[in-house]
Amino acid sequence: MRLVIHRGTHQVGGSCVELSYKNTSILLDVGLPLDYDFSENIELHLPQPLFDKLRKDEKNIDAVILSHAHLDHYGLAGVLPHGVPVYCGEASSELMAITGQMSHEKAQPLELKFFKAWKEFQVGTFSVTPYLMDHSAFDAYGYLISAGDKSLFYTGDFRGHGRKAKLLNRLIENPPKTKCPADGGDAFRRANK
Repeated sequence: MRLVIHRGTHQVGGSCVELSYKNTSILLDVGLPLDYDFSENIELHLPQPLFDKLRKDEKNIDAVILSHAHLDHYGLAGVLPHGVPVYCGEASSELMAITGQMSHEKAQPLELKFFKAWKEFQVGTFSVTPYLMDHSAFDAYGYLISAGDKSLFYTGDFRGHGRKAKLLNRLIENPPKTKCPADGGDAFRRANK
């Protein structure tokens, strides 16, 4: 499994992470930077060279998986190449639609696919299990993502003091089982005894 952070390491917001395994590539979030000024051209805020390669058909993205309906996590979904499926919770799609009605930006319609919390789904070579998270955005998720003999947990945004704080406590008490076999899987086995 290959992980590339296109944006989000040196700033808060504007998250965009790519995972690839064999013939499948997915993006986890495609957000606008928090300092985006809506009078600016959105093209100036695309994570590059990712979007140039997508537009030139030099790179293929099989799906985008959104953690929640805040613009710093989904704000660039409307400028993705046509036909890229976007996975999100059903309530997140409703929140994005409401935000879109108030926006002067005209984005292309998204090809939305919905999932349910804690129900695994497949995107090519990836198995994805959404975990409902406590966050100021309703319908926020983290993801256990597995491919081949590796897995990782992508948290999205979370907090532990909201009306669903018990979700974070539950996650801490019983974390998802991730694995990285660089050590032959021994650390995974020891951690999960």
